[in-house]
Amino acid sequence: MLLFTPAIDSAGLGITRAQQNLQYWASSADKVYFRGPYVSVYYTSLCSSGNLTASKIRGYIATAETTWSSLGLSFSWSSTQNGADITVKGIDETTAGNMGYDYYVYGYTDIPSESLEGVGVGNYNGTPKYISEITGATFIYLIDRGKDSTFCNRIAIHEFTHSLGYYGHYNVYGSLMYSEADGILTGALSTNERNHLKQIYDYQL
Repeated sequence: MLLFTPAIDSAGLGITRAQQNLQYWASSADKVYFRGPYVSVYYTSLCSSGNLTASKIRGYIATAETTWSSLGLSFSWSSTQNGADITVKGIDETTAGNMGYDYYVYGYTDIPSESLEGVGVGNYNGTPKYISEITGATFIYLIDRGKDSTFCNRIAIHEFTHSLGYYGHYNVYGSLMYSEADGILTGALSTNERNHLKQIYDYQL
């Protein structure tokens, strides 16, 4: 059971800032994003029952926001999708199938290429890592497949973390940013995962 991140390559797009030396890297990808410092969130759901109703999603995202406020981000709820930085939507299996998501996908984060601006190239142990700012809207889809609230909460926080800049996955079983849903055994970032993003936010904001 997989969680997908968007297949977007922002490397080489309008690099405008100095190279950043990186102390941490906890991702399978060679890029990392950041956004903020003010982030508005809109949530909605097509699911009228179960663990991905609108009210349930609000609770999951509120948990994720608490985690990431320590990065210097300030969150607010948006009453409309228009103008929101992050839209979180619960969808049913039929809708997910119509959108092309296979049965093993429980969540998906879409960061359109037009929402990205390349700002620099980091250096981690002699390897280039590409840094982009998320300047536009991103979209999170959470798919109702009858899972319990603990499972859905972990998936929601995983996807919300992608929407804040965590590109790729951390291939340590049990970690929040693990690539397979059944292998995500926590709703909190490990120290390595948190440092991976925090160094970018500390530098850019």
